[in-house]
Amino acid sequence: MNRLFPILLLVFGSIQAQINLAVIEFEGKNVTREEASALTDRLRIELFRTGAFTVIERERMDAILKEQGFQLSDCSSDQCIVELGQLIGVQQIVAGSVMRVGNVYSIAARTISVEKGDLVRTAIFDHEGQIGDLLKFGMREVALQLAGLKSALSQAAPPVTQPTITPEQRDVPQQTTVTPSPRPIFNHHQIRKARIGVSFALNTTDIFGKDTKWFRVYPLESKPKAGTEFGIFSLFQLSRYIYLRPECMFTRKGFEKKYTSADDSKYTWTINLDYLAVPFLVQLNLPLSSSTDFYFITGAAGNFLTNASEIKQIEGEDSDKENIKNLIRAGESSLILGFGTEIKGRFLLEFRADLGLTSIDGELDDPDEAYDVKNSVVGISLGICF
Repeated sequence: MNRLFPILLLVFGSIQAQINLAVIEFEGKNVTREEASALTDRLRIELFRTGAFTVIERERMDAILKEQGFQLSDCSSDQCIVELGQLIGVQQIVAGSVMRVGNVYSIAARTISVEKGDLVRTAIFDHEGQIGDLLKFGMREVALQLAGLKSALSQAAPPVTQPTITPEQRDVPQQTTVTPSPRPIFNHHQIRKARIGVSFALNTTDIFGKDTKWFRVYPLESKPKAGTEFGIFSLFQLSRYIYLRPECMFTRKGFEKKYTSADDSKYTWTINLDYLAVPFLVQLNLPLSSSTDFYFITGAAGNFLTNASEIKQIEGEDSDKENIKNLIRAGESSLILGFGTEIKGRFLLEFRADLGLTSIDGELDDPDEAYDVKNSVVGISLGICF
């Protein structure tokens, strides 16, 4: 754990924080105040759903401004908006307007940096039809523009008027222009079908339990040993952020015991235990941005022993190698806990701990000879989905 702790700090330090943001009521031009307020509330929700912002609630913002005696109705200039953002304690603030001309509705929004006082992004959305359409998809488009993301919807193109063909042109081959269909836009948080991936891990393993010092070599304490893990996994999305994650992994566990004799001879016992592990996990994703999630995993695993060997060394030279598979329990179960980051739904970097639940000692025919010895594994893994 001492070796892994700096790596954990590096993982946490690389996680980008969301932008703290507030939205003030949009100005209504030729629309009612209630309609402008409803659209503003919807924009707050859509900005939060992009995963790029932490949005302060309207009630909390109103309470802060009331406590400070700040009159929001008199605040229309960018300088006043910046002062408002400083009072609330946010990094950016969104202001804008909703206007109607005939049956055309237009939304104009801008994001202002509270620290620098300049514009960060602007957004414009025009729609001909009903004002209710702005609530259904217009504010979503504005939120995506302010977050710097591509539109998830394409606005309908205006109807194309077919040219009139004269009798003289009927016999002339007409050139047809084909407009390519827009490519589908990847939305990191949309519901997706099952994915499959591969994973590789570096870990350190040890044994624990009340009888560990008696196991295999009396009376020496064991030392952690580096190991590896690789295999395949699948992700089945149950809801927006919850996945089922079955895996099939080959895992090498083990430990070492060292001893220096009275004549200063150095002895080392190395035990390698190879398992086929079948974890069944639940993964909970928490969005950090539009392309990156932080997630937790938990679940249980069944581990089936495929090989077990004991290597004895004297002064660094192998003196004896023994197959001890018949002395180790053929199967064990373990509890898995961990966390990691998922980037663009494809790349995974995670830390996990695998704690043994059942003893690995195979001396089951004589209870007096059996020891309470369990495996523990901690490590960092890299995965990629296809």
